[in-house]
Amino acid sequence: MKIGVCCYPGLGGSGILASELILRLADQGDEVHVLSSRLPRRLGQEPLGHRPGGGSVQFHEVASPTYPVFEVPPYTLALAGKIADVADRFDLDLVHAHYAVPHAAAAVIAASMSELQRRLPVVTTVHGTDVNLIGSHDAYREPTRWALGRCNAVTAVSRSLAEDVLERFGIEARVVSNFVDVERFKPSATPQPPGDAPTIVHVSNFRPVKRVEDVVRTFRRIVDTRPECRLLLVGDGPDLPAAQALVRQLELDEHVSFLGYNSDIPAVLARADLLLLPSERESFGLAALEAMSCGVPVIGSRVGGLPEVVGDAGLLFEMGDTDGMALGALELLEDAERYLELGEAGVRRARGRFHPGAVLAAYRSVYEHSMANALTA
Repeated sequence: MKIGVCCYPGLGGSGILASELILRLADQGDEVHVLSSRLPRRLGQEPLGHRPGGGSVQFHEVASPTYPVFEVPPYTLALAGKIADVADRFDLDLVHAHYAVPHAAAAVIAASMSELQRRLPVVTTVHGTDVNLIGSHDAYREPTRWALGRCNAVTAVSRSLAEDVLERFGIEARVVSNFVDVERFKPSATPQPPGDAPTIVHVSNFRPVKRVEDVVRTFRRIVDTRPECRLLLVGDGPDLPAAQALVRQLELDEHVSFLGYNSDIPAVLARADLLLLPSERESFGLAALEAMSCGVPVIGSRVGGLPEVVGDAGLLFEMGDTDGMALGALELLEDAERYLELGEAGVRRARGRFHPGAVLAAYRSVYEHSMANALTA
């Protein structure tokens, strides 16, 4: 199969899932063409070209020309043109757009432009804020509805998000979960309860919906009881300065480390004791799944798709309940039996419901159904 994939290049959930999917498709023999403004970060860690399974990955940079008349370069049109060009040159079987804005619109436009003698199927996976925030904005709502309505298939990473797509746009989306690389994200050794200096981790893109300041406030309450604890903040984004300022204000400098984006996340999680994820919105919660795969219990908000992911592998509270999250974390740190139960439950869920093999099979089913429908359209 020859597949074009549009995605954002950063370390948000949509870019991570797209990158992992690209590599696994290529390892199963598919020819995958990646279209983005720059090489996605996770793909930059892997050799491209021909893959061991007989497939290949090729990257096509999307450049947006700048002219004095443009206040902002028209990336959507540039992407549409690049998709159409790659589709024609490499005879693509379909295009998979990750994140509705603007990738779904660009892919639909490209499908109309393509000179192929058959209809080019478009599959779009929505990931969360492209539906609940950006796609629901007055300026983008109707274009997003138009684009999704012209896709051959729309998938959502959780039941919660699929319900949002139906409510906001009147479009049914098939649930295809994110997955985790269980060989990269795995417990470092025989499961053990936290040691004398527990390590708590938060991983995100530091956007407002992640409520990173709540991470710091929750940790302050934990340190009041367990002053030996440490907090590792992994990632970067617009709320990083506010988090750094709050760490100084709450006199936590000696307890908190900011690790940035260039961290070996599997290694960080393998030595973590808890993951803290007090998000305002979480359509899936990839960081939670990666922690669970490492045997690390999750403390987070009961929002969106996070309960579907975490299940019995963590403790969830109302959004903003920093006192409850701190108390839950302290209880787990002091109850070795309960702690190990949650850690083992996380590993089981990651290797069962969220195993890559099951998710890839679901995507292949979507691809094949979309291609068959395109032939009869």
